[in-house]
Amino acid sequence: MALLALEDVLLSGDGTFCVEKDFPKVLQRLQEPSLDLKIIFLVGKSVSAANVQCLAAVLHNCPNLEQLNLGSNLIDPTGVQAIALALQRGHCVKLEELNLDGDQIGAVGARAISVALQGHCPSLRKLNLGNNSIGDDGVQAIATALQKGRCPRLERLSLGFNQIGVAGAQAVAATMQQHHLFSLKELDLAGNQIGDLGTKAIAVELQQGHCPKLKELNLSWNQIVDGAHAVLTALRDALCPNKNFKLSLCGNQIGVNGAEAIAAVLQQGSNLESLHLESTGVGDVGAQAIAAALQEGCCPNLKELHLGSNQIGDAGAQAIALALRVCTSLENLNLDFNMVGDIGAQALLEVLRNFKLTSLSVDSNYNISSDCKNEIAFTLDMSMLSTKHTVLNHHIPYCFVGPKLPLLQHLASNPALRFEVTLLDNHGWDGPEMAVILQRCHEGLKELVLRNCAAVKQLPLLPQAERVTLHHCPNLRWQPVAAQFKVLDVRGCPNVTLPKGCFVGSD
Repeated sequence: MALLALEDVLLSGDGTFCVEKDFPKVLQRLQEPSLDLKIIFLVGKSVSAANVQCLAAVLHNCPNLEQLNLGSNLIDPTGVQAIALALQRGHCVKLEELNLDGDQIGAVGARAISVALQGHCPSLRKLNLGNNSIGDDGVQAIATALQKGRCPRLERLSLGFNQIGVAGAQAVAATMQQHHLFSLKELDLAGNQIGDLGTKAIAVELQQGHCPKLKELNLSWNQIVDGAHAVLTALRDALCPNKNFKLSLCGNQIGVNGAEAIAAVLQQGSNLESLHLESTGVGDVGAQAIAAALQEGCCPNLKELHLGSNQIGDAGAQAIALALRVCTSLENLNLDFNMVGDIGAQALLEVLRNFKLTSLSVDSNYNISSDCKNEIAFTLDMSMLSTKHTVLNHHIPYCFVGPKLPLLQHLASNPALRFEVTLLDNHGWDGPEMAVILQRCHEGLKELVLRNCAAVKQLPLLPQAERVTLHHCPNLRWQPVAAQFKVLDVRGCPNVTLPKGCFVGSD
């Protein structure tokens, strides 16, 4: 499969992409008669509307194009209109993914895309128009186009951060009602202003089973208060319930009352797999209500629960820990940026030792002591041995090398164990202690990643390593044997000497 990307022919000598210098190479490559191009990936590279107009003019040479990714550029409505016109002419009927996230298309650009959707993109599966300020007018145009039924395969629709209000949400709901989003699996409306009225309009259609394949709904940061209750009720009572649903309601004004209403719905049964309620003001009381619902065993499929930034203290953490003894399906619990102390952390630690929970994050709970954080970190590390994959990361959780040494002794005693060591941004780690880590585990090490590790000055032989990534380790002196590795990625390490023919990145 041909891929036109920055990693292909578009890199200039210093490893950076220059629009003025390198974009003509794009156009030249696109006009090659033998090119069976399926992917164009030019995300975040300052591609302008004029550049896109030139690109659109040669898309006729890409009849097999499946992915067009032009997000995070400088594309205004005129550039998008050129792309839309190329699509209207039937140049890319096999297109499955169109990504214009983070451009500047506005409502005018959205209307141009909407025309292209009316019969000219029958294979489209993913449409991302997020972060484009298309507003209600733009989303209404997109919804009207989808109501024509000419995009029957659409699975992912991303309209986040677009200044969409109630009218826009109601337009999306109307499209659901007419069964033209039958194949939709993911809907992202985060960062808009749809409020309770817009949320309830969508909830009605979910309850009626008009979006039967939907598995993921993101309504975060939408000024929702009691609409959350309506969505959960709709998911519970849907005519075509989905067993593994992911719901995100972060940043809404749910509060304690909303959390208690959510808990009441959960107590009657839920098909949720993932629930995000970060920054919703639920507090201890809300957390206790949700925990009480989980303790009833009403969420048998729940694997992820995110309650960060909610002013949850020890009381809330203890309630959640108690609930996890019953809700054994939960694998990932996030309580970052709360007010949990050692009492709550110890309750969670007990669950971590004895139940299925494999990921517990309590970052930025400043009432938890270093000793307790380190104990949580070590317990998590030991539980990961069953997956034969160990990640040592200074940031998550906040701990130092010392507590990791018993784990490494365990690893070193089992040379057949395959594992990875990742050390990120560890400027404060002691050089000799770092050397002890690497020396103890080098015989079983299959993959090593060191990024921003000024303390590392040398490496052992690494006889079993297959993949080594070294980024910005200025004091490291090393001369490897290139033939040993499948992947050898070295950047910003001036004292690393690679064999002839190997490339050392400049960044």
